[in-house]
Amino acid sequence: MEHRQGVATICALVALLAQWQAVSAAPEIAFVTEPACHNEVIVVTGEGLDPSRTKVKASYLGSADGAFDPGALDDPRQFVQHAGRMPSVPDAPPAQALDCPVLGGGERFLHVLMQCARKPWVFVPATTALWVGDERGWSRPYVVNRPQAHWLSPRTQAPGEVIRVFGRTFAWGHQLPPSQAFLRKVGGAELVPLRRAAQHREDGHTERWCLSAWLPKDVAPGEYEVFVHGRHGGPYGWSDALSLRVAPEPEWTGAVVNVRELGAKGDGLS
Repeated sequence: MEHRQGVATICALVALLAQWQAVSAAPEIAFVTEPACHNEVIVVTGEGLDPSRTKVKASYLGSADGAFDPGALDDPRQFVQHAGRMPSVPDAPPAQALDCPVLGGGERFLHVLMQCARKPWVFVPATTALWVGDERGWSRPYVVNRPQAHWLSPRTQAPGEVIRVFGRTFAWGHQLPPSQAFLRKVGGAELVPLRRAAQHREDGHTERWCLSAWLPKDVAPGEYEVFVHGRHGGPYGWSDALSLRVAPEPEWTGAVVNVRELGAKGDGLS
């Protein structure tokens, strides 16, 4: 009987401890809708959120004052050492962090007016850290609007040919010009900038989701990584790496036909 009472007491204490931790723990961010443009409404989901008391702070990660300025875009070559090695983000919002008004929400979500610039006419998704907090403390930082490189086409390409990187937030109108793609040999240190190729503009906004670039003609065959920098966010503005295999163009061994001998004009039209 005493043993059972002891077990019951321990279980009750564990349950109380879990409840206390749930009540005392600071709120946390699970997900933020992206692209999160300045002065647009976003949704923040997580734990311990309460629209009546939760505060949201934001700090643009590419400048000392925590605000994006379209007139001061990054030169990605200054941050090549951070490709694939994003620095740590401050645990709590810095003093210059911007307040993001909470417009509404519920127990696990908030409707928030995103802030990442001090100029009201700026409407871009700049690389920004977000925190939620209340009297219990601040959440861990959540970074939004980094360029997101999802896949390459093709994944094996010959030197001097074009690759296309598909993803998110590679450009955003005149305030955020196209991102820059870079190539690095696996195991190497040098990051080579790739020349932009003509963009496909089927809907007028394709450059936001697709980036085309030329491989150097003299690049050696082998395994490489492709990175994208959005020209904002400083050392935090890199995408994750995508794998690319560079291989020589196979030589044609089939028959060669001169179409002019068969009646074609050969003028590109007929």
